[in-house]
This record gives sequence, structure tokens and C-alpha cells, in this order.
Amino acid sequence: FDEIFNLNNIIFFRVSDNGFTGTVPWIDVVDSFPDVVQFWIAANRFEGSIGKQIGQLQSLESFFGYNNSLTGFIPSEIGNIDTLEFLDLENNLLEGT
Repeated sequence: FDEIFNLNNIIFFRVSDNGFTGTVPWIDVVDSFPDVVQFWIAANRFEGSIGKQIGQLQSLESFFGYNNSLTGFIPSEIGNIDTLEFLDLENNLLEGT
């Protein structure tokens, strides 16, 4: 999975319904795909928190992270993304009100 971050200019990142495990390297996502429009990591086995760096993805329109084991809180920085239209994080282990 790490080799993917050697690619540049990716705007549609779709890796849903695979067997990926581990944590999402949010710093690498922002550094490698600053103009990503779709970030779909749903239905894998990702764990760990959603990095506050996600707020730097100012072109992001959809983030599908459902059916994983993501933990912690949804970072408030996600509210800084004016272009975000679709956010689906159901069936995780997230906290908050």
C-alpha cells in the first residue's frame, strides 16, 4: 500500500473493498495527493484515527471510510473543506456527539 504514495497528481483515490489493513498515513495522503477529489477507503480493515491533516485537502468532494475500524473523533478540521459534499463513516469505532 505504501508504494501508492509514490504516485503524483492522483485526484480519484479509490481502494474500497480490498483487504488493506493498518493505519492510513494521513501526512502521506496530503503530501502525495493534495488535489484529491475522491478519497474512498471503505470496506477495508483500516484502524486508527482520522488525521487532522485531512482538513488540508481543499479539493476533496467525497470521503468514504465506512466499514473499517477507524477510532477516535472526527477531526474538526474536516469542516474546513468547503468542497466536501459526501462523507460516509458509518460502521467504524468513532466517538463523539
